[in-house]
Amino acid sequence: MSRKTVTAIAALFAMGITAVQAELIIAGWHDAGPMTGGIWNANVFAAGIEAQIAVVDSNIYKSPKNGSNDETYGAEFPGAGKGDGSIGLNINKYVEFVVENTGTQSYDLTAFRFDAYRAYPAGISQLVVSVISGDITTGDLATINLPSRGANATENDTDFSDFDVMLGSLADYTLAAGKSVTFRITGVGGTSAILLDNIAVTGVVAETGKTIRLLLITDAAL
Repeated sequence: MSRKTVTAIAALFAMGITAVQAELIIAGWHDAGPMTGGIWNANVFAAGIEAQIAVVDSNIYKSPKNGSNDETYGAEFPGAGKGDGSIGLNINKYVEFVVENTGTQSYDLTAFRFDAYRAYPAGISQLVVSVISGDITTGDLATINLPSRGANATENDTDFSDFDVMLGSLADYTLAAGKSVTFRITGVGGTSAILLDNIAVTGVVAETGKTIRLLLITDAAL
């Protein structure tokens, strides 16, 4: 094989590898209906992913008639349902989202997205979003101030406040095959509950092929 041929093949690999990958939902929760027995399995998930919310004591409850109506996870990621309820987060409590990669493909996680609704000034005033354990960098990711919005409409007809916590600045944001990660939202302040809906961990398929590209370029130099 000539040097020019090898160089051309290397260029094609490079174009394929550096192309922008479509961001997808790694695990998403938008329909509170199936939440039974203290477990809420993800409504949407990527290949090889298993994910659930495990209810701890009385931390959260199902609110079937009070859901976000904007049909997005966070500010603008599409695909969330409408008219399918939400979950309530009680004061000084937390909710955890466990995402397990049981497949063979690794994922680079891009964001933790969700909607929240604080109806009254007495409601939880802040949310702390954290990674508490697992395959990516652990620690607090963000402290979010919740605006007081007034009484929410019933029958799932309210546009909740939208939040997107980006993960790209973490030292390690790759959920490798066979590994798991646990996110936590903790309510701080206030004397009454708030609502959460349209929660998703998003990401892209982890980049592959760098070694092949390097070998091709090395061969061309021989």
